[in-house]
Amino acid sequence: MAPDSPVTPSNINALELVVFDWVAPLDNGLPITSYTIMIRKADNLFDEILDYCNGALADIVAATECTIPLTSLTSAPFSLVLDDSIDFMVQAHNLYGSSEFSPLGGGALIQLVPDAPINLLDDAPNTSATQISFTWSDGVSDGGAAEIDYRIYFDQSTDTWIELDTAIIDRSYTTTVSLTEGHTYSFKV
Repeated sequence: MAPDSPVTPSNINALELVVFDWVAPLDNGLPITSYTIMIRKADNLFDEILDYCNGALADIVAATECTIPLTSLTSAPFSLVLDDSIDFMVQAHNLYGSSEFSPLGGGALIQLVPDAPINLLDDAPNTSATQISFTWSDGVSDGGAAEIDYRIYFDQSTDTWIELDTAIIDRSYTTTVSLTEGHTYSFKV
């Protein structure tokens, strides 16, 4: 007898990767030999991404999980866009045959890296000979989720960017290191 259908699968968007996960169903007497993982495209048809989620590979069968780069889902033939749901279904196979497809599952949304901050400006009243204070604005797109923090980098005219601070939640910053008067410094957020 063919395996039972897998239960509703799930996925998570982990920065630039999407992890697809499902639970192995009852195999009804013979081990599951492969899975078919079908992902919904923007046109509501389904397709596979065998380069990253080939359910015939032993490691994917054993893990009941695969990871796909977000760019594979936002480019053709999937063409998903910001805030689209990443839906998929799974079918199990053994020597007896194939299960029905699982119910459609997912949960993750297409979210992208936010645009770089813009309008980096000197905060003159708080800038001195040995410290710089500046402000900035968010870029046009937040990538589908609010920015949670910013990182500040600086260069001392050496073309080497050094991380100065992390987890900045405001849109302003005053340097915490002493700067040398007369030197040229560059900053980026």
